[in-house]
Amino acid sequence: MKKLNRMESALFWEERNMWYSDIWDDLKGTKQTIDEKELKRRSAAYPFLLPYRLINMYSVFGDTILDPFLGTGTTAFAAMACGRNSIGYEQDPAFAQSIRNKAGEDILSLSNNSVQRINKHLFYINNFKKGITSFNYINDYFGFPVMTRQETKMKLKFIESVRKIDYHLFRTDYLDDQDVLNMGLGKQFIDNIS
Repeated sequence: MKKLNRMESALFWEERNMWYSDIWDDLKGTKQTIDEKELKRRSAAYPFLLPYRLINMYSVFGDTILDPFLGTGTTAFAAMACGRNSIGYEQDPAFAQSIRNKAGEDILSLSNNSVQRINKHLFYINNFKKGITSFNYINDYFGFPVMTRQETKMKLKFIESVRKIDYHLFRTDYLDDQDVLNMGLGKQFIDNIS
């Protein structure tokens, strides 16, 4: 079961090549979204993609991510987008409202990261195909070509809803496999590749 979870949590071949490199030149800084001057001064805003990549690289679905300096909750939201649990600690209660506000916003946009990963992969495959006639591996879940056997069982998580359970507790529900397949993710690219 652990091996299957590891394979389902895999990265695309081209992501592994880029994400495990020495330099991430595609990451840009992020703007502070806090209005209160004192909180803004103490917050350490960083791009969402930073924890998103690290969580995908070093954990699997269902793992628990610990953030000892929760702040505005960027790492917790990245964990949600990756299909991981998260626990965060923050000494300053003033940050709590910021996190609750974020959780109340369009949290479903977090699933857009998975859609972007699929579309980037299919764009990569479409460009890679020039000069070859077929691929050795097909992803069992999505049905599109992948570069390695490790990617054949790979899945991605798509958020269905985030529910507030208690004052500081949220539950993330994910679409089931069939609902994801019904979304037809990347279909326009798959049609061009086939």
